[in-house]
Amino acid sequence: MSLWNYDILSMFKQSRIGNNVIGFDDLKRERNQVYKGEECHCWIANKDKKEYLMLNKDIENLPIRIKKTKTIMDGHNIYHFIEAYSKIGFVPEKCCTFRELVNEFFDVKHSNNAHFTLFKILALASYITRINVRLCSNIEFGKDGTFLTLNYLTNRVAVFDKPRTVAKLEYGVINDVLVINELIPKTEEERRNIHEFLLPLGSFTPQYQKKSRASYSYGTKDVYDVSNLSVVLCYNTLNEFAEVDKQYYFDNVFGKPVLERYMPFLFKGRIDVEQFIAKENYSEDMDEKLLGIARTIQWYKQNYATELKPYRIDLSRLNISGRQKKSFAHITDFLNLYSNDEHEFRNLVNDLLECYYAYMRMIKGNNLVSDYNKEGLR
Repeated sequence: MSLWNYDILSMFKQSRIGNNVIGFDDLKRERNQVYKGEECHCWIANKDKKEYLMLNKDIENLPIRIKKTKTIMDGHNIYHFIEAYSKIGFVPEKCCTFRELVNEFFDVKHSNNAHFTLFKILALASYITRINVRLCSNIEFGKDGTFLTLNYLTNRVAVFDKPRTVAKLEYGVINDVLVINELIPKTEEERRNIHEFLLPLGSFTPQYQKKSRASYSYGTKDVYDVSNLSVVLCYNTLNEFAEVDKQYYFDNVFGKPVLERYMPFLFKGRIDVEQFIAKENYSEDMDEKLLGIARTIQWYKQNYATELKPYRIDLSRLNISGRQKKSFAHITDFLNLYSNDEHEFRNLVNDLLECYYAYMRMIKGNNLVSDYNKEGLR
């Protein structure tokens, strides 16, 4: 039984969330709309061949179930203004331990289970707490699939592929996780704008003020609560870039202020893509299994700190920036939850640190780990 085919996940989402639901992916563009004699900043959402208008201040509550709408005629256009809605989500319930959750979540055949397990721990940590990281791997490692699957189970993960403008990225900050794939700005204006977008989010600021022109054209300076937002930057290894494109590699495009806000890790291995070819019929057992995983994720989002074991680790000797160290400290909490004992915990910490050092060796183009003050945390 394979739970992780996108067709199965889509059927789970449809069966558990149902109709009349607006999610982040349904948002299309902004516009002003006069409503009850007042000009309002709204979003247009396309759903089931209808165009809905939703107040900008309400999009942070997505996904929502529509309860009441009012029809608005605007020339040849017909809009359905959302007047009343209810928030939706999965009821928190602990159906398994955190270790079992990691092992069961996106449980697919992989050539490097050790690295893939660490990657899944990082993905779950990004939703449950706040971290800012760069996750690098060879192609077909499973970067996209892991976060897209997490979104099916939480409805709070935004995944953008090769974005070139800040305007596209900015409305992603209403989620709990913002995943940006292959961020490759090719002009100085693109680089500068994205640099200014990444800086405040990488500093763990609790609020983000929208900077794109669209915000000002609607007479607003929108401020979003990003106190629970993780930013995850995903891209392929340097040797998978053509020589002519290596100048656009993340470390070659962005300066030290951005690099030091997002801790990098290098993972290796491949998903067996053939496991997704066979068609599966949706079953009650699949539904219950996915529901248990979704509810457990929500339970740990609210309660993970109550299950931390009394392990201690000294990060003072770790030669990385303060903001990277803050993300890493948060990640170690989830290595703590996953581990069976303190010995395994320390091994997991060192294994993840080795992924960091491997990234630095890739960027430097050599194997001189002494350049990075590598010391095991035992």
